[in-house]
Amino acid sequence: MVNKLRILSFLAIVAIFILSGQAAASAEDVNVSLEGNVITIRGHILEETRAEVIKNIFQLLGDEKAAIIEIRLASSGGNVEDSLEICNAMHYAQKFKTVRTVAIGNAESCAAIILSAGTKGERYVGKYSCVMIHSMQMSASNAILDPKKVKEIMERYDKEALAYYFAMAENAGKSVEQIKEDCYNEKWMTSKEAIAYGLADKVW
Repeated sequence: MVNKLRILSFLAIVAIFILSGQAAASAEDVNVSLEGNVITIRGHILEETRAEVIKNIFQLLGDEKAAIIEIRLASSGGNVEDSLEICNAMHYAQKFKTVRTVAIGNAESCAAIILSAGTKGERYVGKYSCVMIHSMQMSASNAILDPKKVKEIMERYDKEALAYYFAMAENAGKSVEQIKEDCYNEKWMTSKEAIAYGLADKVW
């Protein structure tokens, strides 16, 4: 009975976020730019965003003049898998260089994880910027029409959700349980609150 209820809830959530997720993606233009040692991410974080950002990170790793890699954000979030891949590249880059993150606008959802993944002490948030964390949201296409794939999607969702919460907990210095609770309640923070929470270090 519990499994049936979970499946029904999952299908309802997917149906909702197919619509809301597609609307969000089409409402914002993906824009990644590289100027000097500064990578700027604006809009929704999608596969194309991830590819461009990671390419730029490795390009700057090979640039001896770029002592610091700076990633600026003004984003409402996007795809979890793509965002975590960006965080992986940032983590690798920090073995060789400082990775500074700056929320020049709002850093919401997955963008908050990228903000928090910068080098400790080098994570900045704009004075009037907001940071928001919430539970992972899902979208699917034809999978919802095939009940046989529901279990597979749910298992993948569970794994991605764990990585999502773990990354945020590690970056903020909090327990996974605390992050889950705050994400469930959709937590909005001012710049000072984001610093106190552990997602950033200084006001920009």
